[in-house]
Amino acid sequence: MIKGIIHRSWSVWAVLIMACSGRTVCGQSDHTALLQQHLQAWEHDYYELLGSRGLRGGPPMEHVYQVLQQHLQEIIPEGSRGALLFYHHAQDTLHCWLIRPKHLPLHSAQKAEAWRFVEWQEGLLSGLNVYSGRRGARTQSLQTQATTSRQLILKQLTDVLLPHALRPALDSLKHLLIIPALNISALPLYMLPIDSKDEPLSSKLSYSVLPSFRRLYAVAETYAEVQYHTGDTVRWQPKPGAVLSGNPAFPANSNPSFYPLPGAAHEVATISALTGIDTLPGGQLTPNLLLRLLGSEYGPDFYYLACHGVSHPRHPIDSSFLLLAADTLHPDGRLSAREIQAARGIDPEVYNTDRDAWVFLSACETGLGQMQDAGITGLARAFVLSGARNVWISLWPVDDRATALFMPIVMEELKKPASFFPAENFRRAVERFRSIDPNPAHWAAFSLMGVPYPAHVNGFLEP
Repeated sequence: MIKGIIHRSWSVWAVLIMACSGRTVCGQSDHTALLQQHLQAWEHDYYELLGSRGLRGGPPMEHVYQVLQQHLQEIIPEGSRGALLFYHHAQDTLHCWLIRPKHLPLHSAQKAEAWRFVEWQEGLLSGLNVYSGRRGARTQSLQTQATTSRQLILKQLTDVLLPHALRPALDSLKHLLIIPALNISALPLYMLPIDSKDEPLSSKLSYSVLPSFRRLYAVAETYAEVQYHTGDTVRWQPKPGAVLSGNPAFPANSNPSFYPLPGAAHEVATISALTGIDTLPGGQLTPNLLLRLLGSEYGPDFYYLACHGVSHPRHPIDSSFLLLAADTLHPDGRLSAREIQAARGIDPEVYNTDRDAWVFLSACETGLGQMQDAGITGLARAFVLSGARNVWISLWPVDDRATALFMPIVMEELKKPASFFPAENFRRAVERFRSIDPNPAHWAAFSLMGVPYPAHVNGFLEP
């Protein structure tokens, strides 16, 4: 669719990198300097991304490499089998950096023009036979020719995104924190074939997309405080007032026309039974109400929205929206990404780190938008900028019935203890659903943007 806990000391691996010659697995003495250059360039790209959204965001952060060394170990300490996978695109080349505590950073560069990523994404959507439309669209049965094309694209993407130089290290990992470039976050990464049997990435490890380095640093400090008070187990419990809404009563004269979502209504009823959260009647969730809740310092920390969603590749801030019930300021029921990102009324650099909010966007295209050097800008980032810590997003127009079956499985898995919570729980849900419905247009349709709890913390949802 796109054409568009407490200790703060440097980790030992950081000291080793600064003290040694800076060699990587490729034996290049200048790779550490190159990494610092790429990190700094990505931060400037992110600053430009914020500017394109009409946000200040403060000046580009300096010394990104040193700050990263200081905070990364809070999420993936030594021995946790986690790593940061950082992508930087420059001069028609994608640079992949695998960064782990107490290891030298590994680097691989692949020739890949930006337009190829758009072409790969569109080819995958075509190969998945996903109708271009809204939630409620139906996916066709996979034809042999389309399946062959899809498999070829996936292998090409795997060679670029998970290059062979990094595979030995990847084989030992359980989780990847991904800092994306271009439209990488909008690609179905769980579909990538990762071994000689072409088993998908979802069968091997979990991943979560980090919206920015700043977000990682802010959340890492907060998690340190949480662990100090709770130990090695986190029981995540929604605060009173949690929002659970499905198939909102959007205006009948919506243009383009949208269809009712009976699957979404059934979906939230099931989620309600699993969590004990009451559902909002369809006519109650309006843009004004949702903005008021998002903007409140003491507002809810759980938002589950099963509705229509639309992304726009050229105007992702004003023309990307969720379709809710109408109110006086929104007679068409449309809540734009611009309104969502401004709900908190704060500088996006000053994240609301004490508000561990979850947002489930069970709608079409919520992970899509406009491709920029520092990633996709659209609805997903809008919710992050409004204070959400973890946002579940869709990668294409999703099937109403399949989504209504998949998301309750996600909620069931979230209630089970896991490390790298909630990302590992989500991966398990993907695998469960894949065993039930092998159509990747259904099981690979969603992704997670956010920061998981540290690897050595067992977390679970406790309704």
